[in-house]
Amino acid sequence: MYAPAHRFHFFVTLPAPRPGDRAHGDGVFLPLGGRCQAGGLPPDLTSVFVLLEHRRGKDVHWDFMIELPGRGELATWRLAADPAVERGPIAADAIFAHPRRFLDYEGPLRGDKGQVRRIDRGEAEILPCADDRLRCRLAGRVLRGVFELCAGAAGAWTWRVADADGTST
Repeated sequence: MYAPAHRFHFFVTLPAPRPGDRAHGDGVFLPLGGRCQAGGLPPDLTSVFVLLEHRRGKDVHWDFMIELPGRGELATWRLAADPAVERGPIAADAIFAHPRRFLDYEGPLRGDKGQVRRIDRGEAEILPCADDRLRCRLAGRVLRGVFELCAGAAGAWTWRVADADGTST
């Protein structure tokens, strides 16, 4: 069916691209992280992340973007609430990968897609976890600690604060 780029990637199905979206990978699958089994991870999983507030008219959501090993673009999730404020679980959607320039960009987006404002940026350490999630230790100005994105039914994701031992809150 598909061949992962290397043994540390798993794949999730993303929504079909909308007109004007750039293809990511083969346009169907996006590698999101490691198999996350203890001892099976590459030695250096330090990367960077950014949290952007994205406004378009009255609509507002937050885009969490993270650099993953072996990827030239940023894996991206749209969050329904600001994780810098909301401590409980937050509904999330995996969306298309974004170019690395979004690590530093603030301002209007092309195609009347609104504008973005950086809320936080910092280092991220990818942590061991199950195949259906991405767990990372974030060291930003605002987001500090262990967080995870968990895949659920029908492509839905959830952002959660996780304790250092990996339990979710």
